[in-house]
Amino acid sequence: MGLSRAVLAPNVSTFREQGYNIELASLRGLAAPKGLPEPVKKKLVDAMAKVAADPQFKQQADAMFAPLRYLAPAAYAAELERGEASFRQLWKEMPWQEK
Repeated sequence: MGLSRAVLAPNVSTFREQGYNIELASLRGLAAPKGLPEPVKKKLVDAMAKVAADPQFKQQADAMFAPLRYLAPAAYAAELERGEASFRQLWKEMPWQEK
């Protein structure tokens, strides 16, 4: 359901290629307590960005067929909001929903 074909199965078309306007991928994130001091947050964010950009880490992820897509905090929050809005719209349109 990704935007592009999976490296693991390049001959399998995406949902969009099959005519379904759906994009869905696994999202994983790092959470911290509300009110985390800004210097600590910055240190965590910088460390995660460094790991995600590390060539050896990328190589290991590729070997496990685990695609990486690092999103900085604001972009990750926007992605979560977009996903929730998409699901809410889908739930309104699904045939089992009473109208």
